[in-house]
Amino acid sequence: MLFFALVSSVNILNSIADLNASGFGQPKPRHGLELLSWFAKNCVDNNMKSTCNPQEKDYGFHEFDNKKPKSSKEPLLPNIKKQNNHNYYTLGNLNAKSHPKAENLPSEIRGDYDKFREETPNKKIPDNFNEDRIIINYNKKTNDVKNIYVSAHYDENQTYGIAPQLINQLRGEKKNNEKNKNKKKPENNTSQNRADKKNRKGKKKL
Repeated sequence: MLFFALVSSVNILNSIADLNASGFGQPKPRHGLELLSWFAKNCVDNNMKSTCNPQEKDYGFHEFDNKKPKSSKEPLLPNIKKQNNHNYYTLGNLNAKSHPKAENLPSEIRGDYDKFREETPNKKIPDNFNEDRIIINYNKKTNDVKNIYVSAHYDENQTYGIAPQLINQLRGEKKNNEKNKNKKKPENNTSQNRADKKNRKGKKKL
């Protein structure tokens, strides 16, 4: 896969260390780190094909127009040819009024946003509760995810490309968790062993 072949000015994050150092999704109540981790484990497979359906607006996916930021003469991301079935889709807006299926995102992503909304229903939700986004270059015909980006509400200075190896690292967290869950704790059979020994002693030879 020719990943990020079109990218020129967007910085690429190659590892979890790069991600943490970038400041994306930090600090709480920003939800970007949880969003990206969940996306890596639930919305792309090992072949970088989408297991979510952006066209059906799964989890609040919707088309991203790739407009020029106010401070730039160029679009936020490289232009792509929509006629070749490629399009940008964005994920992460937690406002269920505008994106109803965003309510299906898990509590580790929505938690702070929902809590603020419930506790202060008459107050406007601050931007940092809902500014983080994922943007994907998605092929509607082949279901391939060509490129992945993260952005603090499309700010060119806070937009990064996510390299495949970082996605693999985030997916690896899921594999490690599953391995740990599947490990059986050694059973404490001390009492049973004692009973078995006692029974064997009590048996007479025939």
